[in-house]
Amino acid sequence: MSSARFRLADRIVSARDYARIRRRGRRVSSKNFAVSIAPVGGPESARGGVKHPSNTRLGLSVSRRVGNAVVRNRVKRAVRAWFRTSRGAICGGEVDIVVIARRGARDQQVCEIADELNQLFSKIAATSPVKPPKTQGLATGAETGSKT
Repeated sequence: MSSARFRLADRIVSARDYARIRRRGRRVSSKNFAVSIAPVGGPESARGGVKHPSNTRLGLSVSRRVGNAVVRNRVKRAVRAWFRTSRGAICGGEVDIVVIARRGARDQQVCEIADELNQLFSKIAATSPVKPPKTQGLATGAETGSKT
């Protein structure tokens, strides 16, 4: 039952990846969470190996404003539990997700956190599939240029 684990390959750990997701990703937010989602990054790393596995990965940002270490860890455990159970249904797979917790998250139960994150991802799925912004901008510009 390896899909229920939160392995290192399922985590976003480098600052470069967080910056890429922030720059290229789509962002939706609610009262207690902000979520950025972007396609999996480049195929090669500087060391010549595969940079990212082709699966959905999760990054968390829970600042001290949310609460003390006990509270922050409780919120992170709840988000990871949601991720483990919902990973297959998230935007067709092969995306990087960064979840940023806000102050109100400290007062929520595990099931409330899962419900709120599910609502955010249904918002993302309802609007459009996740694509890199450069590709969308070029296609839109080419289509508008050819129509006029």
